[in-house]
Amino acid sequence: MAYRRNYFIDGQVTTPIIVEGAVTEEKIADNAVTSAKIKDETITGADIGAGQVQTEDIADGAVTQAKLGPDVSVVPLADNSVTTPKIADNAVIAQKIANGQVTSDKLPSGAVTSIKIADGAVTNSKIGTNAVTASKIAANAVGSSEIQNNAVTTDKILNGAVTPAKLSFTPTAAGIYVPRLVTTYDFLLAGFPISGAWQVDGLDLSGIVPAGARAVHLGIVAISPVGPSFFVLRRDGVNLTNTINCSPVLAGVPMDKTDILAIDSDRLVDYYIAADITTLQLAVLGWFI
Repeated sequence: MAYRRNYFIDGQVTTPIIVEGAVTEEKIADNAVTSAKIKDETITGADIGAGQVQTEDIADGAVTQAKLGPDVSVVPLADNSVTTPKIADNAVIAQKIANGQVTSDKLPSGAVTSIKIADGAVTNSKIGTNAVTASKIAANAVGSSEIQNNAVTTDKILNGAVTPAKLSFTPTAAGIYVPRLVTTYDFLLAGFPISGAWQVDGLDLSGIVPAGARAVHLGIVAISPVGPSFFVLRRDGVNLTNTINCSPVLAGVPMDKTDILAIDSDRLVDYYIAADITTLQLAVLGWFI
């Protein structure tokens, strides 16, 4: 007997009631067949429409050599066919570069920064001639082993640096003379107040002459516009005969004199200068230790 469809209650048509093959295409609503309704490995080539398999539908690595048709061939890249425009930016990573292939001509100027250089990689052969300037040398980095024999000449020694302790022998009674490189006068007239009396300890040589020096070698120029005058230095008020007398004789004519004066350990000396001295220049030429 036949049933009318309005006799069925919703949800009462179960699988056994449906006749085999009764659910035809027109009975299935659009988009009603989901992945879960399709039995595994039942979709054949005939079920897939032409041009419906897109790139995103193909699993990575799924297209093997056997899947390529007779009109598709795999041709190896010709040598040098991958030019710069073919390579995406940042596509060449470290693993793609063979060892030893990054030569100097491949590096732009300034590309090798400090962080790129391994510790200890800058050997002697990597340093250019005269490339190591004073500013590149750390403080106290130059020891005696770095200095060649006879490399320390007079002009390399700081004035006052050779003290008695630096000598490998005991000086004779006359002492050892240490010359000083002089490029300008150390004292001028403005540094000598004129009072008409002895200036006790008025000339301080301790900023030039090292401790331990026993005598100083001085060069003096004095000029008076009026004729005979005087400028006198002495060791102290006790050793009155230990003096240097630089006294102009003729008006306006320089009195140029070099002489040696014994000094005390404080390196302070007395001086007396006449009021008519208009030019006075004094330089420390050396000392005895």
